[in-house]
Amino acid sequence: METGTDLYVVVYNALSTSRNEVMAIPVSRDATFEVFNVETNAKVDIALMPSSGNIGDSSSKYTLHFEANSIPPLGAVTFQIKMISTESSVVKASEANNTNLQSNVVQEWGYYTSYENSKESMIGKTSSRQESGAYIFRPSPRNADITPLEISGIETYSSPILTEIRTNYSNWVKQVERIYRGTSYTEIEYTVGPIPQGTEVVTRYISKISSNATFYTDSNGRDFIQRKLNYRPTWNLTQFQPVSGNYYPVNAAIFLEDFKSSLSVLTDRSQGGTSLKDGVIELMVQRRTNTDDSRGVGEPLDETDEGMTPYPPYGRAERKGKGVIITGAHMVQFRDVGNGASVSRAGMDLFFSHAQLFFMSSPAKLQETALPLLFLRPTFSLLPQQKPLPKNVMMVTYTKPYNDNRPGVFNIRLSHQYGKGEDDVLSQPVTIFFKDIFVTKVISVEEKTLTFNQNYDSREKKRLQWEHGLDVTKKLNKLTLKDDNYSVTLEPLEIRSFEVIVEVSVDFSMNV
Repeated sequence: METGTDLYVVVYNALSTSRNEVMAIPVSRDATFEVFNVETNAKVDIALMPSSGNIGDSSSKYTLHFEANSIPPLGAVTFQIKMISTESSVVKASEANNTNLQSNVVQEWGYYTSYENSKESMIGKTSSRQESGAYIFRPSPRNADITPLEISGIETYSSPILTEIRTNYSNWVKQVERIYRGTSYTEIEYTVGPIPQGTEVVTRYISKISSNATFYTDSNGRDFIQRKLNYRPTWNLTQFQPVSGNYYPVNAAIFLEDFKSSLSVLTDRSQGGTSLKDGVIELMVQRRTNTDDSRGVGEPLDETDEGMTPYPPYGRAERKGKGVIITGAHMVQFRDVGNGASVSRAGMDLFFSHAQLFFMSSPAKLQETALPLLFLRPTFSLLPQQKPLPKNVMMVTYTKPYNDNRPGVFNIRLSHQYGKGEDDVLSQPVTIFFKDIFVTKVISVEEKTLTFNQNYDSREKKRLQWEHGLDVTKKLNKLTLKDDNYSVTLEPLEIRSFEVIVEVSVDFSMNV
C-alpha cells in the first residue's frame, strides 16, 4: 500500500450466528494505518506487529491486526484500510517472564524417541518388537517420559486488542501465543521442524484439575467419548504400552474436568492425544521415524522438503532434503466450571470456520459500473433482518442444487451442535422455522436423505427390516406446517437435510 491509497477488505462469516474476531493482514512496511467500518464510518482498533516468521507470514515483515466486530450470521462486513503516513507505528517487543497460557495452565514441549528393534528390545526377548512407524506409535522405552525442549527465547508484543507471546523451544519449535481482548481462550500457533529422524514431538497443557485418570475425545467432531487410563470398557486390559496404549484419535477436541474446573484443547487437524497424568493434556503434533512399521506403507514415516528418488527399478526410494516444517494451531480454554463438553462445543465452530477475507483495491481507480454489489451494500446477511439462528444450530449447507435450474430451489442442511447432557440449555431439542432462513416466502420444504439424493420418507420405506427383536430405528421429528410456516425440531447432534423452494423476487442464479 502507498500513502493515499485504500484497501477494502470484506470479512465473511460462514456461521449462522454473529461473531467478533481479530483479523490479521500481512503488510510490507512499518507505517501508520487506520481502519474504518465502511457502513458506519467508525474507526476500529488496530495493532501493527512484526510478523512472527512462521510459515504463512514469512513473505511480509509486518502484520496488521484489526477488530471485526458484529459480523452478521451468514454475512459480511466491509472495512476500509488507509495508510495515512509513513511514520512508524509498529508495536515494540518486551521481555516476558513466563510462558504460562493462563494463570491456571502451564505448557511444555518435548519429544519421545521412536522404538527401533534393530537398536534395542523394549520389554524383553519374548515380547513384541513392533517398530514405531506411519501407523504405529511406540516410544523407547515403552514407559518413557518426554525429553523436554528448553526455551531458547521469549518476546512479548502487547496492544489494546491482543497480546502475543513468541517463544522458541530449542531449534525445533516456534510458538506464538495470542490472547485477544474480550475472549476467554488462548490461541496457540506453532511451527515445528525440521526434526531429527526417530523423533515424535508433543506438547502438554498442564493444570491442577483432579481428572481422576479420565478424559474425553471427540468422535469425528460429534459425540464425546469417555477415556480412562489403562482401561477398555468391553474387556479386561493388560497394559503393555503405558504411553502409546493410552493414545486416542483427536479430530476436533480433547478435554478433562473435575467438579469445579475444566481444561479443553481444540485442534485444527486430527492428532493423537492422551492424558497420562491428572490435569495434563498431551497432543502429538509431528513425527519422523527411521523405520517402517510393517503395516503396508513399505517405508518409514519420513517426509522431506525435496521429496524422494523413484521406486525400484528406477531408483532406491530414498528421501532427499531436510524434514518438512509444519504449522498448526490449538485453542486452549480453562474455565472455572466443571463442564468441559459445553466449553469445547462453544469454541468448535469458531475455531473450525474462521472468518474469510476478500480484498479489493481503492474503488477510485475503477469505473463506477465495475463496483461489486458488496460495496454498494457494505454489510449484508443471508438471514432475514440479520437474525442469527440459535447458538446450538449450525447451517452446514446453504446452496443451489447441482445441475438444477429451477428458480428459488435451495439445499439446506442443519445440524444440532450439542450432545445430550452437555449443557443444561443448549443440549435441549431446538425448533427451527424456515421463514427465519430466507428473506422471501417459503413455498415448500421436503426432507431429503443426508446427501440430498432421495426423499427421506421414501428411503425409509425401502429400508431393510432385520428380524432381531430390537427396535433400533430412530424416529425423527416430522416437518410441521402451521399457518404457512414450516418448522422442524432438531434433537441433540442431529444433522438433517432439506430441499426448500422459495418465492423468487431477486436473482438467485448464483450459489449463495
